[in-house]
Amino acid sequence: MIKRCCVTSVFATNTETAFQLFVTKLSDKINYKWDVDLRKMNADIASIGDPLDKMQRGKEENVASVKASYERSLQEIFDIRARFNAVLDNLQKNTIKELESLKETLHETLQKDIDICKQTSKKIKTMSTIIEDIGYSVSERGFIANIKFNEEKRLSMQILQEIKKNPRVKISLQYNVNLSDCMSTCTGLGTAIKTNEETAEDPNKAISITGKHAFKFNVKTDSDQYECAITSISETSDGQLIIADLNNGCIKLLSQACTVTSILTLPSLPWSMCTISRNMVAVAVSNRNSINQIQLVRVDNGTLINDTTLRLNHPCYGIAHHCDDLFVTSGIALYQYKMDGESVLKYESNIGNNVDVQSVVGVALSPDGKKIYVTDNRRGQLVTLNRDFNAECRLEQNTFQRQDATCNIHVAVTGHVFVFGVMSIVQVHTSGRNICARLERMVA
Repeated sequence: MIKRCCVTSVFATNTETAFQLFVTKLSDKINYKWDVDLRKMNADIASIGDPLDKMQRGKEENVASVKASYERSLQEIFDIRARFNAVLDNLQKNTIKELESLKETLHETLQKDIDICKQTSKKIKTMSTIIEDIGYSVSERGFIANIKFNEEKRLSMQILQEIKKNPRVKISLQYNVNLSDCMSTCTGLGTAIKTNEETAEDPNKAISITGKHAFKFNVKTDSDQYECAITSISETSDGQLIIADLNNGCIKLLSQACTVTSILTLPSLPWSMCTISRNMVAVAVSNRNSINQIQLVRVDNGTLINDTTLRLNHPCYGIAHHCDDLFVTSGIALYQYKMDGESVLKYESNIGNNVDVQSVVGVALSPDGKKIYVTDNRRGQLVTLNRDFNAECRLEQNTFQRQDATCNIHVAVTGHVFVFGVMSIVQVHTSGRNICARLERMVA
């Protein structure tokens, strides 16, 4: 029987067989080492693949940093708009004040003319009554009345001529052409530009400090009644420092030369403070009784100004901010709030409701907001939470113990985590599981 087959299949099969035969003969001829070269290929794959994987991770991190820089720039736009709003509000206030002043001046002038007209008209009309009483016969009384009338007539005509000189008036607004022209030539509040990002520093690299005390500044003022007790420090966009003075119940604005330029007295003790935006901070203010609040304070033209007050129903010690969320500690719990004061989450310690026990005090977040660090001053612990307030780990150190309610943790913008003891500073791994470095004999 004759079998029929596809010409294409025969050609492909023969071609594949011929190629394999060619490779076999070639490898035999050059003594090709399959196992050796395959190992070399694997090594080459790793040498190329590892950098590509590293590059991929770097780009993925860059995506996150682009998002973070976008959010910061967006907040800057909101801040600029807020400053413009404040300037425009002030311009509006001044213009309305000037308008009201002009209205009062014109009202007084017109009312004065009205009163003169009334008095003069009354005098003239009184003469008419006198004439009717005297009658039209010639007499001594009529002669005297005529003299008085002529005098009143002269005065009335003089007053009438004077008042005629004052034209009818109205109020109109001549707007500021320079302001209008300036705003019309602007196309935006700024220009979005691309800049090269600095290489991120390893947040778990041990930090070392050389030298003892580089500078020491005196921030005590004449209005201070007690020795200063600085519990928190923040920095504005132009390099000024804001410090919280617990003992004197105030916050102070320092110039770049570290001299006090503005003081804002608070209703109670400022336990800690965090940065909200380029020129705004949030201060945890509490007397553990009737006053428990978050005070938002802004810097306006070198002056500290109260902006908004969020009143809470628990003591306020530690405070941290990330995006639109505030994290506040009460000594026994950690609370998450929205910026309008809306409660979101709560993390409680297992020590009961004794507000005199400072268990949950310090709070800080990683730069990406994925980790929350809480210090337990009573037990000497650092508790690391995720954003669902679930504890991931606990690190216990005797140096973490404190007898006060001071917020003793700080996370730098680089991601480095620092916990303050009474006489030391400890750098903790970002995982919260171990110590990276210790700076002993440092006054916290």
